Amino acid sequence: MRKEIKWFASEMEKVLARNDYKGGWEFEDYDYLFDRLHDEWIELRKELRRKNKSNENILKECVDIANFSMMIADIMIPNKAKLT
Repeated sequence: MRKEIKWFASEMEKVLARNDYKGGWEFEDYDYLFDRLHDEWIELRKELRRKNKSNENILKECVDIANFSMMIADIMIPNKAKLT
């Protein structure tokens, strides 16, 4: 696995772990998750357009987008047992 992917996946996991208290996404509707993904996309776009961009905030929004994308992909997998 590429080091960049390993690093990014690690950042994704950190955010997911911090939010474990909310429960999982397995029973969420994909429309809800898509709306959350869209919200995060808007936040990233705003951050990228700021005059004084914050790399930290940009990276945070990228991770949030990736997590919601992963959640949508995860609930669409027909037979998760095949993943292990």
